Amino acid sequence: MEEKFIINGGRPLRGEIEVRGAKNAAFPILAATLLTKKECVIENVPLIEDVFRMLEILKGMGSEISWVGQRIIKIKNSQVDPTNLREDIIKRLRGSVLFQQFFSRGHYWPDLARCNFPLRAAALSEPGP
Repeated sequence: MEEKFIINGGRPLRGEIEVRGAKNAAFPILAATLLTKKECVIENVPLIEDVFRMLEILKGMGSEISWVGQRIIKIKNSQVDPTNLREDIIKRLRGSVLFQQFFSRGHYWPDLARCNFPLRAAALSEPGP
């Protein structure tokens, strides 16, 4: 569904607006950083609780995460250990199921295949506020 603004009036509208990042776009991008051991820079990161939880999951596994700007983060996954998953955070975040693909197959990180990912807990977690 395309969104639009309809402006009624006799004067032309001029100016700029900043389009902020969306949670549902940020989740797969954050999960995809596990595909490389190189440093990833992600801009326009939404500053919301669910994104912070996703970053906590990555940090708990050993990702190096640093904020380099108001909405810019650097992530490096050279020392990730998927056995360090924090189940308490995963249960609170439905978006954590995006990690499950990496954990169950282990194509890119062989260690991910040995991780015990609580998929059912994540899939059935309660929605956030």
